[in-house]
Amino acid sequence: MGMFRQGSFCGGVAAMRKTGVGMLVALFAVLNGCAAEEESSVFSLTSIQLTADRDANGNRPVAVDLVIVYDRGMIGALSGLTAAEWFDRKDQFGRDFENGFAVMGWEMVPENSLPETTIGEGPLKNAEGETAQAGFLFARYATPGAHRARLESRSGLRVTLGRDGFTLETVDVEN
Repeated sequence: MGMFRQGSFCGGVAAMRKTGVGMLVALFAVLNGCAAEEESSVFSLTSIQLTADRDANGNRPVAVDLVIVYDRGMIGALSGLTAAEWFDRKDQFGRDFENGFAVMGWEMVPENSLPETTIGEGPLKNAEGETAQAGFLFARYATPGAHRARLESRSGLRVTLGRDGFTLETVDVEN
């Protein structure tokens, strides 16, 4: 994937007017912005911890998927899905975006915790060596709602599954 993508402002550098110093300043600003855009679009996560409260999902198991996205085209599609839609359609996403994402999944039983799971470098790059662009968490609850979160890069993530939804907390990971 190149630094300039079609359809982004970064690709419009050639269309800028050539007006001496103004052009140089504008070019520097655009290139600087493009580098920041590329850098900030990379997703990273070192570890995840999962805990299900005693009454999680009305005292029923909760399916949880951590979705790591490599194909930027998927980000918009996933941002609009509920967890129920994700779980119903993830096989189709696998056919449509064959190497566009990876999934780490768990089935959490109420009043249960999983130890910290290290993500490692493997899931943060796909088979083609493309870097993770985004992360999403989906939890399949019996109650209505999105039950989805777009994740920010962080060292560690603690997910607490409650009765009707989940909470996220950043955890500092010791190296």
